[in-house]
Order: sequence, then structure tokens, then C-alpha cells
Amino acid sequence: MRKPLSEGNISVSCFGSSSSSLPSHILKDAYRLGYLIGQEGWSQFNGAGRNGVMGALTDGGKDAGGQVHGIIIEAYEHYKHSRLDSCESAGDFNKRKARLIEEGDFIVCLPGGVGTLSELMHAVDDQLVELYYKRKKLPPVILLNTHGYYTGLFNWIKDVVVQAGALKSESFEDLFVIVQSAEEAVRYIKERI
Repeated sequence: MRKPLSEGNISVSCFGSSSSSLPSHILKDAYRLGYLIGQEGWSQFNGAGRNGVMGALTDGGKDAGGQVHGIIIEAYEHYKHSRLDSCESAGDFNKRKARLIEEGDFIVCLPGGVGTLSELMHAVDDQLVELYYKRKKLPPVILLNTHGYYTGLFNWIKDVVVQAGALKSESFEDLFVIVQSAEEAVRYIKERI
């Protein structure tokens, strides 16, 4: 479960691909987000990989003088980024997802594959539990919609899942916010702290 917003240091957990085959515009957005998080003095948590979105996030955060912490699965420790301030081994994907969600005051989901989608849905499921059963509202997951990356998923949830009654429409608004740039993601967070 995600922790309540802390009074002190803000932490931002970032989900995204570790693939080295991603287009440069995705990596530039990831680097920019990492840089802005570091510039704000917030702590960044990510999946600790040295490549792809994870690597770009770490490089951006470290280039801005920020703190970047990784949570990696044991099987991928040989892919660990060398610039991390700390790195925790979480055993497997489920434990890593839970730890990343737990660490983040805010969660930003960048482009990725099925692992990233799994992290996103795990975070959203945690939000639903908090909302329905504990009557607490957590900050929505921020989707960094680089070049429309998440538009199809967002529309499917809104137009199919909500319309079918599998998700309440009022809950949908509490779960996600879609942004088009790293600057917009940081602005969104700043407005809520």
C-alpha cells in the first residue's frame, strides 16, 4: 500500500521500460523528468536498470544533483545502473512493484511494456482499495503520455471498462491524470504538496 503524503522529503516512484530499443523522444522525456525531479530536491525511485527509461530517469536525476534509488529484482542485478545512490534487491517482480508503490508519494508511469503495465495496474488497484475500503484518497497515478503512448489505454479504460460498469466513473477521475510532458508532471505534483 502507498504511504500517506509525507511532510518532509517528497519521493516520486517512476515506472518505465528498461529496453534499449526505445525511440529517442521517449528517452529524452524520461531524462527530462528525472532531471526535474532531482532539481526539485525530491527523491526518485525506479526499477534500477541502466538502460531505457529507467537509465534515462537515473541519468537525469543524477545530472541535476538529485537522489535516485533503485529497487531491482535479483535476476536483473547485472543490469543495475552504476549511478544509483542506493539499490535494494526485491527478489521478484511482485515484491519490486510493491516496494516502488510503497516508496512513492507520487507515481509517474512512463512508456513501457507489460512489466510497466503490471506496475501501473498494481498501483491503481492499491488506490481502489484505499478509496473503497479505507475511504482515503491517494494522489492519482500520473501517466506521462509521450507522443500519445497511453492514449489508447486511457480511452479503453474510460470507454469500455467504465461504460461496462466494471469501474465507477467517479473512481476513474481519482485514479489517473494524463500529462503530455515532464514539466506538466512536475507542475501537477507541485500543486499537490
